Amino acid sequence: MQSADGRRLDLDLLAERADQAGARTYVDLTQAVGWLPVGAGRFDVTACSAYKWLCSPRGVGFMTVRDDVDWLVPRLAGWYAGPDPWASLYGPPLRLAEDARRFSVSPAWFDVAATAEALRGAGMMTTSRGGGTRLSFHLTNTGDDADRAAAVLRSHRPT
Repeated sequence: MQSADGRRLDLDLLAERADQAGARTYVDLTQAVGWLPVGAGRFDVTACSAYKWLCSPRGVGFMTVRDDVDWLVPRLAGWYAGPDPWASLYGPPLRLAEDARRFSVSPAWFDVAATAEALRGAGMMTTSRGGGTRLSFHLTNTGDDADRAAAVLRSHRPT
């Protein structure tokens, strides 16, 4: 997505042409993730800031790295990039995970906590899944419940 005018890049065509040319692909999905299905697995690397459509405070972002990518080098590797962060927390040598986790950095704990506390303060119950906040709507929820959740999340979105 082009943020200035909303133009959409044809991701299928991009992936197809890159494959034909043998080109590596990196796609910034910040303007699309959260409202547009993107299928990140067709690209070598994708990244996005979570403050846009994922309604997270600034400081949280996500990245995907395809399994066969061997040319990308972790530059900020630390304890969280280990195969089991809690087991690789102390002492050298730094052992990086074999999968995309090797690119992970310590989460923005306060940003994630701020989002969860705001929801709790509004009387909403959330759970944590994969390091993020999960909202699940059920048959007993109403449109008002969804509106209230959206309002809380919107209040944490940058203006």
